[in-house]
Amino acid sequence: MGARSTRDSDARSGRAAEQASYRAAGAAGRDSAGNRIRPGRRSSSVRYALLAILALQGSPLDEYRKSDFAPKKGKVDDAWKKRILLEFELVRAGKPELLRPALKDPSKEVRAFAAGALGILGDQASAAPLAELAKADPDAMVRIMALQGLGWLRAGPEAVEAARSDSNRDVVFMAGVADLHLKDPKDHAAVVREAYTAPLRLEELASARVGAPAPDFSALDSTGAPFQLSSVLKKEIVVLTFQIADW
Repeated sequence: MGARSTRDSDARSGRAAEQASYRAAGAAGRDSAGNRIRPGRRSSSVRYALLAILALQGSPLDEYRKSDFAPKKGKVDDAWKKRILLEFELVRAGKPELLRPALKDPSKEVRAFAAGALGILGDQASAAPLAELAKADPDAMVRIMALQGLGWLRAGPEAVEAARSDSNRDVVFMAGVADLHLKDPKDHAAVVREAYTAPLRLEELASARVGAPAPDFSALDSTGAPFQLSSVLKKEIVVLTFQIADW
C-alpha cells in the first residue's frame, strides 16, 4: 500500500508540474517550449482557445485523452476541432518526454497520436518503443502511426520489413511508405515540423461546403515547396483522397 501511495503521489506531482509548465508558458506569452509566441502566427481565436486549454486543470495531453473520439453516425460535431488545437499545441511544445509515456496509454487514439508526434519531433529515443508498437499493437491505426513515426525517424528497418506481412492492408501500405523514407536522405520530419509553424485559424476549420468553391489555402507539399490551391486550380483539377483507410 505504501509503495502504491508513493507511485500515486509521484504521478500527481508529475502532472501538477506539467500543468504548471503549460499554464506559465501561456501566461508569459510563450509556447510550452519557451519560444515567444509571435504576433500574427495564430489568429486571435486560436490564441484564446489555446490559452484556455493551457489554463485547464489538466495538461494538453490530459485533455486530449478525455476527447470524444467516437464517431456519430450522420453527424459531425466540433469535438475534432478541439483535438486539432490540442495536437497543434502538443507538437509545437517540442517536449517528447511528455509524449513517450503515451505510447503505453490504454487509449488507442492517444497511442496513435503520440507515435506520429514523436516521429515528427525526431525523437530517436522513441525508435525502439515505436518498433514494438509497429509489430505488436492490437490496433491497426496505432501500427500505422508507429510505422509513420519510424519512417520520419528513419529507424526500425526490421519492424518496417516485418510490417509488409501484416494482415491489414493499410499497415502494409504504410510499411512501404516508411521504407521509402528510410532510404531517402531528406529529413521529412523537418518538413512536417515546419508546417506546424504556419498559422492555424480556428475560424477556417470546417469552412468547406458541399457545392461551393473550395476555400483557398497555402501549404508546403511533401517536397517542402509552397502550394496554393487557387494557383493550381487555374491549371488542373485537384482530387483529394485519403490513402489510409479510404479504400
